[in-house]
Amino acid sequence: MDVSPSDGGTVQIDHNISSSYPVTSTFSSGASIRLEAISASGYRFNNWSGDLAGTTNPTTVVIDCNKKITANFSQIIHTLTMQVNGSGSITPAVGNHDYGEGIVVHITATSHSGWQFNSWTGDVADPDMPNTTVTVASDKTVTANFSQIMHTLTMQVNGSGSITPAVGNHDYGEGIVVHITATPHSGWQFNSWTGDVADPDMPNTTVTVASDKTVTANFSQVNPSWWLIGGIIAGVTIIAVIIWLVVRSKAA
Repeated sequence: MDVSPSDGGTVQIDHNISSSYPVTSTFSSGASIRLEAISASGYRFNNWSGDLAGTTNPTTVVIDCNKKITANFSQIIHTLTMQVNGSGSITPAVGNHDYGEGIVVHITATSHSGWQFNSWTGDVADPDMPNTTVTVASDKTVTANFSQIMHTLTMQVNGSGSITPAVGNHDYGEGIVVHITATPHSGWQFNSWTGDVADPDMPNTTVTVASDKTVTANFSQVNPSWWLIGGIIAGVTIIAVIIWLVVRSKAA
């Protein structure tokens, strides 16, 4: 009597189980022997082969000659489906993986840049840990959940002008490059940006949102003195010309 595979199970021969296989037993000719295949954990009984065919279990065999019989077992296989929600990588990789029943699989979640691991969805040992295990006792689906890391960009104005994005708080994913623009109102001029921007002296520049940031557009009023001086000079010149013309006309 033999079993296949060797760790797939055991066979009771008239209610007796051997500790090792193959096992040889002697019976009287014509004796009826009861055989029962008992599968080990994670295995199932498939069929008898050799001098006994079929899947009946338990069964009876009549000893009418020398017989060689094998009980065949196969491992119970289940599918572990791995999925990702968000941006990150996992081990085992996304897809379907077949494991023997009862196998403990180590699973790992690694977030991509600008993202963070939140939790596992599915029957895992610790859903809040990126490194945990899942016991494959049946077909299972496990999902790693990631979320984007968000930061606040606060836009402000000092002086008189408009900006893009507008004054206020704006939420962006970590690492996002935001284009910012400053436009002075009439009679005002752009001076500079205060805050961590690419070029503080340019009205059109960018800010990389790597953390919570505050950016201020600074405007100053245009000095009107040169307009006043120019106007006075022009006025005096016009008056002088008029006086000269009047004097000349009288002299003529």
